Amino acid sequence: MSKRVIFLDLSGKLIGIYAVPEAATAIQGSCVIFPFEARTGNSICFKQGELPQVTWLDG
Repeated sequence: MSKRVIFLDLSGKLIGIYAVPEAATAIQGSCVIFPFEARTGNSICFKQGELPQVTWLDG
């Protein structure tokens, strides 16, 4: 079974889905934070109201 984080807008429409290696540990501002070092990638963030097409977590 794989882990995923799913983003929905206020109406319930799917706006993003990402496979993730670990469960998130926090939400800070517009970012979902994961238990990795920032230098290797530890977050998925809205930037200018958009989710990234690709993101790297833990390298």
